Amino acid sequence: MSLILKIAFTRMPYTEAVMYETYRISSVLPSSVLHSTLTDVNFRGFDLPKDTIILPNLYQVHHDEKYWGDPECFRPARFLNPDGSLNKDERVIAFSVGKRSCIGDFLAHNEFFLFLTGLLQHFNIKSHPDYPLPGNYVKAGLVLAPQPYKVVLEKR
Repeated sequence: MSLILKIAFTRMPYTEAVMYETYRISSVLPSSVLHSTLTDVNFRGFDLPKDTIILPNLYQVHHDEKYWGDPECFRPARFLNPDGSLNKDERVIAFSVGKRSCIGDFLAHNEFFLFLTGLLQHFNIKSHPDYPLPGNYVKAGLVLAPQPYKVVLEKR
């Protein structure tokens, strides 16, 4: 990571919290890539023989009420420690984990940071008065997409 981005990330924990909450609540890819067991595995009482195909459900991990409490609520503060520092939660796995994680994770995270901060520096974002914002319902498919909506960008 470049020195400039390291400095920016360490000084902008709320922005980072917004990003992690966006990863969690949006779950663009509802499931990860296919995996398979390398050996016989017993996972939480289930026997999985060697070569069993596994399709991880990222959406469920990101929307588990037992863990998140109110998963449909956009609340970036859940990623902040009491002192205001960032608390990265290991359950935010938008780019998957392990050997099969997305190789573009670092690039995507940095691009998202630069896009978000640039947008917020130059514009006030408001809901369009003639169009109500949609709820948290998504269009299901290979990827999840938000419902159509309109916003107003006002130059600062």
